[in-house]
Amino acid sequence: MVTWAPQIIPVLPMVVPVLAVMELFPGKKVLLHKDASAVAHVAENVALDAAKLRAGQAQFRESLRGRTMASCIFYGAESSVQGRDLDGAIKECQQALTLEPDSSYLPYLHLQIARLFLEKGDFVHAIPEYRTAVQLHPKDESFRIGLVNALEDSGDPDSALAEIKEAIRIWPDDSYFHYLLGRLLIEKNDPDAAIVELRWALKEHKNHLSPANCELGRALELKGDLKAALREYRTAFRAHGGDKECHAAYERLGLQLKK
Repeated sequence: MVTWAPQIIPVLPMVVPVLAVMELFPGKKVLLHKDASAVAHVAENVALDAAKLRAGQAQFRESLRGRTMASCIFYGAESSVQGRDLDGAIKECQQALTLEPDSSYLPYLHLQIARLFLEKGDFVHAIPEYRTAVQLHPKDESFRIGLVNALEDSGDPDSALAEIKEAIRIWPDDSYFHYLLGRLLIEKNDPDAAIVELRWALKEHKNHLSPANCELGRALELKGDLKAALREYRTAFRAHGGDKECHAAYERLGLQLKK
């Protein structure tokens, strides 16, 4: 099945200590299950002893060191959401790699590191981590999607194209990779080939896929078929989908054709 949602690292079964919640939600009251083994709810603001909170946070950080995947996910999520210490999060994940080199979660550690580097805008280090994750878990579509997007964002469309073609070889009926191929073909100024891929993806989703409608509109506009392009932009616009550039193209082209 095709997943059109953001990539998600699988949630691993683990007990979340109370101090983890204090770390993520400083200044909040935490209500716990009667055995204090799981977080039940995070409620309203209450006054906390700042010194005790800092001590608890430090204690929790220290307790996590060496707990590999738990530590990596915690620091990665916290740093990404709160814009904190990305370098520290990367270090935690790299430490996890050395502590458990044979872990079954190894692909996800590399994926987490790749995403952290990507958040820093460091494609030089992010892309090799994505490649390693893909090599370790070649049957996971989301890993390859992350690699394709990173390659494309880094300005390497040829490598992105190679990865998409490999993905289509593995998953020939996966319309998301056909959509990605169509999008990339537009960048490579090949609207005719892009239109074929995008129309195939839309057919698979009964024409209800606004990102593909947006890209098809761009391909048609690039080819010079402005009326058809406007129809695709309109479809995406009415579905409340597409990006700001797609909406702007719809309004611009609409005004242009009225003149």
